[in-house]
Amino acid sequence: GAAQKASLSGDYRRAMIIAESQLDFAAANAGRPGVANTGKAGDKFDWQVSIVPTDEYSIEGMPSRYTPVVINVDVRWESAPGQSKSVAVSTIRLQRSRVGS
Repeated sequence: GAAQKASLSGDYRRAMIIAESQLDFAAANAGRPGVANTGKAGDKFDWQVSIVPTDEYSIEGMPSRYTPVVINVDVRWESAPGQSKSVAVSTIRLQRSRVGS
């Protein structure tokens, strides 16, 4: 039991590192809203990043050249056959609107 708990704890730790890394990468590279990226880390973890524009966090008087976006990252893995686990992180960023958008 203790070894299984230690393994699961390690999996959660690795999943959080993957999620935070993908979140930082998406925020730094200002991906296009509405675009989802997916990938695999090692042979165990699958991740998905989505960038969604939102008016919910707009501030009155905010220049129109900025758009609030929510960046979501979900990391999933199977801890045992048939037992799916996941972690999710998100953040809100102001993104410079693209010319012609």
